[in-house]
Amino acid sequence: MQAKKRRRSESRSAALDIGSSKIACMIVEQQIAPGDGSASADVLVPHVLGIGYQRSQGIKGGVIFDPTKAESAIRAAVDKAERLAGLTIDDVHVSINAGRLRSHNYGAMLETAGARIKDSHVEVLLRKGWQHLANEDDAILHAQPIDYALDGATGLEHPKGFRGRHLFADFHAVSADLAQVRQHLSCIEDSYLSPASVIATPYASALATLRPDEAQEGAMVLDLGGGTSSLSIFTKDRFVFTSSLAKGGQQISAALARRFKMSVEEAERLKLHIGRRQDERHAYPKAHELIERQLMGIFLHEKKKIQDAGFPLEALRYVVLTGGGALYYDAPRLAAQVFGLPTRVGLPKAVSGLPPQLVNPAFSALWGIIAYQQQKPLELADRFAGPLGKSVKGSFSRLGSWLHQLTD
Repeated sequence: MQAKKRRRSESRSAALDIGSSKIACMIVEQQIAPGDGSASADVLVPHVLGIGYQRSQGIKGGVIFDPTKAESAIRAAVDKAERLAGLTIDDVHVSINAGRLRSHNYGAMLETAGARIKDSHVEVLLRKGWQHLANEDDAILHAQPIDYALDGATGLEHPKGFRGRHLFADFHAVSADLAQVRQHLSCIEDSYLSPASVIATPYASALATLRPDEAQEGAMVLDLGGGTSSLSIFTKDRFVFTSSLAKGGQQISAALARRFKMSVEEAERLKLHIGRRQDERHAYPKAHELIERQLMGIFLHEKKKIQDAGFPLEALRYVVLTGGGALYYDAPRLAAQVFGLPTRVGLPKAVSGLPPQLVNPAFSALWGIIAYQQQKPLELADRFAGPLGKSVKGSFSRLGSWLHQLTD
């Protein structure tokens, strides 16, 4: 099969969000937004060239159980985006919510003998933080420094220039089951695409929806997806915790179908009918009650995960709901009841070229992938694992263009 002719541009990038209910692809181009007339004031802003989405196939609860169907859905979503953009793509930046996402919070220390801290000291400390993950058998999606301390003085943005004897750093890493990540990447590769980078879906959703003050003061973002629900926590503008649960809107529809002896398709329509029209809850009280119980179960489960991890809920100030489940009109009230915090629905930004109907919480992760590429946070694997993300004693780093290592 002859390959399509590719139009390349460093200013263009493509995002691919692989979910249990939909697969979406967005192609953007960074364009110059004029400032005050001086070249230094110009900034780059994304303009959407094309977007395509397709109902997921072969995926349930974040797990790919039929690779052939999943590949077909990926190709269909990408093809729609390419046709609208008038170009074809080779590489995609991908969000994944599979493989039981887990957080790892840990620290590393470096003796500095009272010396003035240099970049070389920080580099050694960061390398120690990466080596801490050497015995992990999981796929490492993210590994980032979140705080520095020198001789007990915490909260340093960067310790360079200070003098001290003991330099510390706290790190946060996100891992996932290697087999599941491998399957996702194989499907992408078999769809004639190369995964350039991977971001955990709850992280992407947070980047798309959190306001700067929320990320600074402490906020939780709950992404209520079709087959999975996940959360991410930010404090002091740092990503510090995540988890996922293989339960979402599809499981709520299945519960309705069992309870009222209807097809899953009918149950899905009933759920959407009740969820988006407040006056309909009185017409279907038992169905409304069941949906609320299911949502409460998700919120309580996530709250227990946070507590079991030892994260202090009192450090949080806000809850942001996103994902398709956030469109259920009572979801913010229920979340506020469980977590005891002000709750709002988070929407992705309205950007140039994005159809207004897609400024929708169901598309938050897709936009968050682009936001991640713009922010370019420090990832330890990018710095120490090399351009192909070489394995470190069995621990796989970034999940970009090293698919061959996973399929050997």
